[in-house]
Amino acid sequence: MEDNTKKQIIVLGEEDVRLVEARENFTDDAGVKHIAGERWLVEGPREYIPPVEVIIKEQRKKIPLDKNEGIYVRNNRTGEVKDIRGETYLLQAHESLWNKQRVFPE
Repeated sequence: MEDNTKKQIIVLGEEDVRLVEARENFTDDAGVKHIAGERWLVEGPREYIPPVEVIIKEQRKKIPLDKNEGIYVRNNRTGEVKDIRGETYLLQAHESLWNKQRVFPE
């Protein structure tokens, strides 16, 4: 506790990741400057106490894929979609899973 305020401690396992976003401009404990709206990943294993300037947008996990499995990943900045196969993949802060629309012949 600092300044008599409660802090949320998040325990992240090896496969756990949090997508976080800065609410306002600030400099973190490591001296890294973040601007409002910036998103980044906090990866485990570790304990994480989000600063008041940060909100947790999403909980993520690494996605293990067998050699015959794949996913589509969309880059939210460029709109580019790529397929990932046969590896463990971690969505980056600017990526999301994309569901390919299947077109069936009539």
